[in-house]
Amino acid sequence: AAHAANLGLWFWNIRDDKLWVTQKWRELFGFADSEPVTFGRLLQVVHPEDREGLKQVVRDVFEHGGENETEYRIVRSNGSTRWISGYGTFELDESGKPTFGRGVSRDITKRKIVEEELRESEARFRTVADAAPVRRQRRHRPAEDADLARGGRFEPREHQQAGGLARAGRSQQGEEFAAPDIEIEVAHDQRAAVVALVDLLE
Repeated sequence: AAHAANLGLWFWNIRDDKLWVTQKWRELFGFADSEPVTFGRLLQVVHPEDREGLKQVVRDVFEHGGENETEYRIVRSNGSTRWISGYGTFELDESGKPTFGRGVSRDITKRKIVEEELRESEARFRTVADAAPVRRQRRHRPAEDADLARGGRFEPREHQQAGGLARAGRSQQGEEFAAPDIEIEVAHDQRAAVVALVDLLE
């Protein structure tokens, strides 16, 4: 059942630094069938950036016993990198020294790849969202929609009130300004499209 679930089992005689492991465990880590396994030998295949972290986990359980879970990378003999999830329990003797450890190891590389792709996708989305311009939506006045419905010329109310010269206003700094005049010739069958376009641009 453990083999079918892609789980490698191990039992560690800490006093003698000898590891008994299943065939599946050897397959996960790339160890030969007859190769002796020790913690030192295991560290040789752990990714250099993760070795110190794994050693610290072991030091902690040697001191306190109990359970632990950890994730780390290994480098196979063919150069490929795999992610391993480990779970173990450790026992201390009456004097508080570690005696035995037992647990399971599992390849979680596929999960790690999916997680990384998700992080990259979220980062790309945030970049696009941050760069996207913020548009101010404009609500149409009934009179403007009526002009479009007649299939004629649509002139913004600001333009009409200013005598057809320009839209006028005042900035937050109190400076007067005038925007260019805008006139749109609209065919009757294009009214709905133009209404939507004005909403977007305004």
